[in-house]
Amino acid sequence: LFALSFCRKGVDVYGYSFENYFDPNERPHYYDWERPKPGREHVHPFEKERALYLTLQDAGLVSLHS
Repeated sequence: LFALSFCRKGVDVYGYSFENYFDPNERPHYYDWERPKPGREHVHPFEKERALYLTLQDAGLVSLHS
């Protein structure tokens, strides 16, 4: 969102793999394998974040790359 405030063209977003976030065989972040600790799975609203990025992509503002 910060980049969108400065860039006139779409922003490329790398390192997101929403579909398989809770799959133990998939890396949840581009930089590590850390997952939420038990009881904290919903502290970070991944589904809302995913919806936001997909909306921005549909609007042509960002391009998502896993």
